[in-house]
Amino acid sequence: MSSFKDRLIELLAQDEIVNLIRKQIGTVPLVLSIADTAKVTSESEWTVKDKLRKGVYRARKSGRRTLIEFSSIREHWESLPRAKFAPTPSPSKRRQQVCVP
Repeated sequence: MSSFKDRLIELLAQDEIVNLIRKQIGTVPLVLSIADTAKVTSESEWTVKDKLRKGVYRARKSGRRTLIEFSSIREHWESLPRAKFAPTPSPSKRRQQVCVP
C-alpha cells in the first residue's frame, strides 16, 4: 500500500493533484496555511517553514497568518526527480540468497 506522500507525488506528476484537493475541500485553494501545507505534503511544519526561509515556497502575510501560494507547492513537487527503485528479485532467487548453516 503506497503512502499518501507517494500518491501525492504520482498525482503531481500526472497533474491530478488539483482534482484530489478539489474532492477533499471542494475547491482548489490559492493559498494554504503552514499546517495545511504540512498535511498536504506529508512534511513537518518545521520543514515547511524551512522551505519558506530558503525560498522554495512563496508566501504572503495576512495579518499574523502566513499563507503559502499553492502554485509554489505544486512547482516544487514537479521539480523533484522521480524515485527509482531496484527491481525485486524473483522468489526463486531470494531463496538462493538465503544461507542456512
